[in-house]
Amino acid sequence: MSEPIESDSEVIETPPTADVSKSQLIRDLVVFQIKLFIDGLRDVILIPVSFGAAILSLLKAGDKAGSEFYEVVAFGRQTEKSINLFEAADRIGTTADQDDIPELDGLVEDVESYVK
Repeated sequence: MSEPIESDSEVIETPPTADVSKSQLIRDLVVFQIKLFIDGLRDVILIPVSFGAAILSLLKAGDKAGSEFYEVVAFGRQTEKSINLFEAADRIGTTADQDDIPELDGLVEDVESYVK
């Protein structure tokens, strides 16, 4: 469990101490580096593929765009869950409350509404 540290204005939670062996830490480090590489490679591949899919979607006949771009986005989401980049954090029980984590989508919506 984390221990609170009192400061002048607020209580700061320190991260819990890892209760894992050094060999487990080394294994997790190696797996994390491999996952980072795979995640980065996936991103490098998805950049041009998403542009191509968007262009195909826009060129489809009719008033509505095609679904090719959204299929690429769905594939990206699926691979993100598959890679599970940060699963090693579960070893020390760090489960952040999802409501407390700001999402980039919220920032994009704020900028978009400001521009409009």
